[in-house]
Amino acid sequence: MDYITIADIKGYTGLTYTAEQEALLTSIGTALEDFIERYCNRSFKEDSYIEKFDGGVDTFIIANPPIITITSVKENGEELVEDEDFFNYGSYIQFPTKAFSGHQNIEIEYVNTVAFPEPLKSALIEWVIYKYNEQVLSGGSISTEALKSISVGPVSVNYGESLLSEGSQTSSSSGLLSGVPEDVADVLKLYRKSPL
Repeated sequence: MDYITIADIKGYTGLTYTAEQEALLTSIGTALEDFIERYCNRSFKEDSYIEKFDGGVDTFIIANPPIITITSVKENGEELVEDEDFFNYGSYIQFPTKAFSGHQNIEIEYVNTVAFPEPLKSALIEWVIYKYNEQVLSGGSISTEALKSISVGPVSVNYGESLLSEGSQTSSSSGLLSGVPEDVADVLKLYRKSPL
C-alpha cells in the first residue's frame, strides 16, 4: 500500500490484527488504491514525472498536479527557459505562443509533492475495512490465500498473477462506482479528473 498503512487502519479501528489479517488488509488496500488511481485518472504519489505532448498548441495540462518544481521543458529536444519560454500555472504549462507542431515533441519533467488528500485517505481506510469485513463475514478465511480476486466497479485484481485486469472505463448500466460504498464514492468523485 502506498497511501495508507496498517498503522492507519489500526488507529482508525482501535483493533490489533494478526500477521495473516494484516496481509489480507494490505492486499485489499493495494487493489483499492489501484482502483482510486484509475478512477481518478491520476496518481497521488509524491514523485517526479516526465510527460510528452503533441505540439501545435500553447497549453499543456499535466496528469499529476500540482507542479511544485519544473525540472525541464523541452520543445523538439531543446531546453526552454521558465518565465520566458513557458509559464507554470500549477496544473498546466503555458507557452506565450503555440508550440511547433509535431508528435510528442514537447517534453515536460516536473516534481509533484502534494500529499494524499486527507478526505481520500479516510475514505480509503473505511473502504478497506468494509471490504475486509465483507470478506471475513462471508465465511471466507482470513488467509491471503482465500482472497483470489477483488472486483470493484470496472477493476478486478487477481492475486497470485502478475497482471491486473481492468474492465471497460465506459459507464455500464451500474456505473463506474458500482459496488463502492456511497460515502466513499462521494469522496472519489471530488478528486476525479476528467480524461483528456
